[in-house]
Amino acid sequence: MKKMLTLALLVVVLTGLQANTKLRVDLRDTDSVEHFSLKELESIVFGENNEFSIYFRQGDSLHFPGTASAIQFVQEPDSTPNTIAIVSTEGWLEAASVSWEPLESALSYRVYCKSQETGSEYRPLDSPLIRNYGSYGRADAIGLKAGYYRFKIVPLDREGLEMDDFAAESDFVEVRAHDRSGFAHHNLNEGIGAYKNDGSLKDNAVVFYVTKDNCNSITHNVIIDSKGKTETRTGIGKILQGKQKGHDSTPWAVRFIGTIRTEDFEAGQLLSDQDGLQVKSDAGPAPLNVTLEGVGNDATAYGWGLTLYRGSSIEVRNLGLMNFQEDGISIKSSQHVWVHHCDIFYGSPGSASDQNKGDGSLDLKDNCQYATFSYNHFWDAGKASLCGMTGESGENWISYHHNWFDHSDSRHPRVRVMSVHVYNNFYDGISKYGVGATMGASVFVEANYFRNTKRPMMISLQGTDATGDGTFSGENGGMIKSFGNVFAETPNLQFIPHTQSATSFDAYEAASRQDSVPSSYKSLVGSHTYNNFDINEALMYTYSPHPAEEVPEIVCGQLGAGRMGKGDFTWSFDNSVDDASYAVNEGLKAAIASYSSNLIGFFGQAGNGETGDDPGSGETGGDPGGGGDPAEEPGNGDIVCTFSRSAGPSNDFFTVTGNYSNSKGTVNYKDSVYTECLKMESSTRIAFVLTDSRRLTLVFGPNEAASMKLNGIAYTDEDNDKIIVVDRLEAGSYEITKSGVCNLFYIALSPLE
Repeated sequence: MKKMLTLALLVVVLTGLQANTKLRVDLRDTDSVEHFSLKELESIVFGENNEFSIYFRQGDSLHFPGTASAIQFVQEPDSTPNTIAIVSTEGWLEAASVSWEPLESALSYRVYCKSQETGSEYRPLDSPLIRNYGSYGRADAIGLKAGYYRFKIVPLDREGLEMDDFAAESDFVEVRAHDRSGFAHHNLNEGIGAYKNDGSLKDNAVVFYVTKDNCNSITHNVIIDSKGKTETRTGIGKILQGKQKGHDSTPWAVRFIGTIRTEDFEAGQLLSDQDGLQVKSDAGPAPLNVTLEGVGNDATAYGWGLTLYRGSSIEVRNLGLMNFQEDGISIKSSQHVWVHHCDIFYGSPGSASDQNKGDGSLDLKDNCQYATFSYNHFWDAGKASLCGMTGESGENWISYHHNWFDHSDSRHPRVRVMSVHVYNNFYDGISKYGVGATMGASVFVEANYFRNTKRPMMISLQGTDATGDGTFSGENGGMIKSFGNVFAETPNLQFIPHTQSATSFDAYEAASRQDSVPSSYKSLVGSHTYNNFDINEALMYTYSPHPAEEVPEIVCGQLGAGRMGKGDFTWSFDNSVDDASYAVNEGLKAAIASYSSNLIGFFGQAGNGETGDDPGSGETGGDPGGGGDPAEEPGNGDIVCTFSRSAGPSNDFFTVTGNYSNSKGTVNYKDSVYTECLKMESSTRIAFVLTDSRRLTLVFGPNEAASMKLNGIAYTDEDNDKIIVVDRLEAGSYEITKSGVCNLFYIALSPLE
């Protein structure tokens, strides 16, 4: 007769023993010893003749046919860490990140974030924000207001349950606000793109997570007419093109993860004439409210660029662009555009002799108005930024500030017609020229740091441009007002202020910021005067320029130009060679050609040898993880919610974070058939607020045991009918999360009879 020694009995026997107590088995035939952690054991079954078997919680077993000379419980040094080891925590601009050492026993992780100032509870991050880099895990919280935040990392076992004993909390880190100085935000209190001016997502914002694996399959219903009719579009390129009719002003945060290459896109996702993603409006400068942004420090558009055309309220941030075709970012006929904290590298060589590094890195054309380009890092750009074409009629107001022109050649910017404020930029070894003004442009160049820039400012056909080889332009001239700039390490400086020549000068050198440029000073060719836009109180924004001497440290600092944490690409220029050279840097070109992110994927994702969460799409935003605050309760009838891969939850009374599927079977309930569901995963969260008492009903899929947690309390399907009913919920806040692996097809909150 066999005896069963279960864990229930072991608990009694082992009371008082420490957590590192293990089962020790001495083997007679090999004189070896094996150890098993008590946490792994389900039961030990003893038979005859010293035979016994060990059964583990994960379903495996080991059989010992009388080969053990002794079995005992001993305390052994435990090499398993008691908690997750946090590697680093970084606070950035309206975002923060945490990284940690992976645990061998964890399949995945749930990461939470909370604010110190508000005393808020931990909120889970969306699962695509939690990524696997092999030797470390990383999670990013995006859309944070300025303040102090901390993370909590909780590993999940192979059942998807939290391993609380191994969880770790980070220290608080400071998150700062983005610098919203510049013309883009002029009279735009609601914020640009998908974000409010306080850094949080706009109400009802939709968050898309785009990777190389889902860029063609992601779906969303786009509003296509004035009556609210929607059309399902598939692929991020097609989804963005759905905004073109100008009827869908829903805020969209399109978040790119890892490296996405041109070859990852299917036909029709990228435009044939630009080979890039396009955000466009056919309804004039309609408010599109789109933010295109990278997640973390390694989001990279490789081989493709961006076209922003005839829209308004568009933002590009925290994105790297490499080997793009034509222009890196091309902006046409748009208003209230903000491009900031991007790394812009070489483009693909063009057919013209001056396109060896690509065409334009960041170009603005066709009467754009109210745009700001700030905190961008230009890596040896050939032509950094064209600001205006020949068809501009003005007035156009543009700002460039805190950009790092890192050994780039020309156009910083090259301005036609427009009124442009250029301040606090770092010109770091410029081989051709800095700022250029033509065709009646008015440019205020203020408090910039020009390091080894031979020709810092040029007006077409006069001053420095009229001497020597005339490197700039043959067009009519514009006007430049200069104040507070620093020229450093420039032994061959060519700069002619108006005090040196009143007719053929490079800039009017002002004695103070508020100086008006007299109308007697005109461009030598075209007789254009400076329009003094910068002292127009009704037009100019509030800003506080740094002294030019401080600009290099600020722009090159951790919160300066380029992507979060200075990005994942490193390169050091040789000033002795690269300052004066405008040839392609072959070493840099090779490094860009061989670049790849260290990103492996998502924890628990198929492709990492495991099955797990899909990055998903179309999640409604509002909190650090992309989910929103719970909505107020509508009406007194049944509150019902179903799910769709393309549209998400059917009822915004419920705030849902999670991933959807249409391949988990079919459910028949109350004479209706449901084929799409919400996957109950580690990242899934369903929040709602009741103002009266209700009965909760949840209907699950046919192929798994139904379970869930409500405010942390586990519920199961006791009758095995795939339905869980909670008879009475009082007024208050509720949250549904995963308990076991299953799929949710239907939710209802019903009034009590």
